[in-house]
Amino acid sequence: MCGMCGKGELVDKNVTFTMDDEDKQVTVLIHDVPAKVCENCGERFFDGPIVDEIGRIFRSAVKEASQVGKSLRIVTYRPHETGKATRRPVRRKTTTAT
Repeated sequence: MCGMCGKGELVDKNVTFTMDDEDKQVTVLIHDVPAKVCENCGERFFDGPIVDEIGRIFRSAVKEASQVGKSLRIVTYRPHETGKATRRPVRRKTTTAT
């Protein structure tokens, strides 16, 4: 149930998220961001890790746009892989008794 209107069901959708950095005069559009969207009022809800990733993408896009003198940066949401735990097989040294 939607936390804003209290009427609509939330459905999974990919949306475009727009943010502005008024100091640097840069607008960033991030396409394909996973969200829960209310079928009634259209309000969008984002999970915590997605909000963190949006922030990382936004800061990076503003930096890139500022360096090349652009006022608009359009990117596609792709979660950053660095820092995520990955499972690797444990290799143990085997010793032979002599």
